[in-house]
Amino acid sequence: MTKPITAEEYKLLSSFEEIRKTLLTENYKDRLEKPLAYWALPNDRRLPLAFLGRTIGDLLATPFHELTATPGIGQKKINSLVTLLHRAADEEAPSIPFGLGQTNGNPAASPELIVDGKFDASRVSELHWAKW
Repeated sequence: MTKPITAEEYKLLSSFEEIRKTLLTENYKDRLEKPLAYWALPNDRRLPLAFLGRTIGDLLATPFHELTATPGIGQKKINSLVTLLHRAADEEAPSIPFGLGQTNGNPAASPELIVDGKFDASRVSELHWAKW
């Protein structure tokens, strides 16, 4: 007997399927070989650690019910997975992380990246490092 699906689980399933369809289009094929961790920020919470090393293509090829059945993965971590997949689907990654001021090509020039007078690399994702 299968467990009934809750409204929250249904929303996550729907969101996963929607982003899955988007990422599997031709426009996003360059992202399928990158690991999920590429879009994680160091200050993200509830990251699905079991999935961070897997590629986007591998995750999208895995049925949703198998992802949710992964040991150590609950509803909050599945929600974080979907959030990271949405980041991966952003049309054009910004040149600076969300919420940070304009840096004119110099990441250290943004006051939001300065902590105790020093550049704080923990506020920058792998995606943004690659862009810079």
